[in-house]
Amino acid sequence: YIYVSDVLDHEVDVFERLDGEQLVYVKSVAVGRLCQNIEVDHVTGDVWLGCHPDAAKLSKFDPEEPPGSEIIKIKSIISDQPVVTLEYGDDGHELMGSTVAVPYEGKLLIGTLFHKALYCSLK
Repeated sequence: YIYVSDVLDHEVDVFERLDGEQLVYVKSVAVGRLCQNIEVDHVTGDVWLGCHPDAAKLSKFDPEEPPGSEIIKIKSIISDQPVVTLEYGDDGHELMGSTVAVPYEGKLLIGTLFHKALYCSLK
């Protein structure tokens, strides 16, 4: 499968990759926010996204009103009932403008657009 972040519609589009490099649209999963990079946990198949809860704050960047960060996980994305959960959320005072999240052995590394990275434990 190929996953594409549809930033304008706040969805993740799912395509199946067929022989001959053809892509067939399968479905869209609503995430409710502007998401950038997509990582797939190769053990569980969960899809992780670095997201921006407020695109306006991101585009104008004011340190007094920093853009927030959110990390979304989609479990069972191919199923009829995928589960979308907020795994990390901050108003921008700890982490600004998250763009990617990479899980590995119970830990999570979060990267940002123009700020620091955050390394944390998953519960």
